[in-house]
Amino acid sequence: MKHLLCCLAVSASALADTPELMATRIDDALARDHLKALEQQRKHTNSLPPEIDLAVADDSVFLRRACIDITGRLPAADEVRKFLADQTPDKRARLADALVQEPGAVQVRFRMLSEAFRVKENDAYAAWLLKAAEEDRPFDQIISSLISEGHLGRHDEENAFHSANEVAAAVLGEDLNCALCHNHPYEAHSLKQYYEFAACFIAPGNPALSLPRYYHQGHGKPGDLVKPELLRLTTREPPPAIKRNMDPRAQVAKWITTESSHRFAMVAALRVWSGLFGMPGIEEDKNDRRHRPRPFLERGE
Repeated sequence: MKHLLCCLAVSASALADTPELMATRIDDALARDHLKALEQQRKHTNSLPPEIDLAVADDSVFLRRACIDITGRLPAADEVRKFLADQTPDKRARLADALVQEPGAVQVRFRMLSEAFRVKENDAYAAWLLKAAEEDRPFDQIISSLISEGHLGRHDEENAFHSANEVAAAVLGEDLNCALCHNHPYEAHSLKQYYEFAACFIAPGNPALSLPRYYHQGHGKPGDLVKPELLRLTTREPPPAIKRNMDPRAQVAKWITTESSHRFAMVAALRVWSGLFGMPGIEEDKNDRRHRPRPFLERGE
């Protein structure tokens, strides 16, 4: 949980931020979100918004929220009395450090990971994922192991398309579903690009992918073999090329957790944020010809 929470305020310069500065960033973002919600309420009801209270939560509220969010339980009566009587300035930080070590916190971390990757109780790698949660492994290490060590592939019964779709959605925040049959109507992903990304997840020894018989969109023809390529996330900067003498899955894992860490961190932060506060608002670009909310990362169109 500590590693995931640190993603909440991550940016190119935030990796070296102190916990206090990161907490301030989160508070500022929540305040902006609250102000936007009140403004929307005013527009729709023609009533003045109530007075905004952005005061820091008192100790009793903080204790209750911390216990629920981190461990999934309410604080005990003795725990409340002891915390309220404690006058030391770092008691909240010490409480958080203690809560993340509890068994309940392990289950909360496991649930977050399970929801992201559709893990069921009888899945082959559920035990591995639970162990990762127990050890509080950094999120980047978990994702890297899932992809490069084949856990995700075995979970998807070595279906490269399922694995590609899962990684794109759960880790990169990209929707590839429509591109399986045709160029995506709302995202900048073609059918061929989907096949190229899926080719990265073929287990060693399995046959290569080829373009389907219904492919008639240029840049190839039905039956052409597909070479593995990383997913293009922005039109401004293409991803690095896949090296043919190395396992593509390992290269995908490295690319996601290092070279593309800004997107990886953003999606991780949104998952934690939605679990704690609900999904943040998405501003709509009125000049977008598709008349839909813009993704959180500008594509450079």
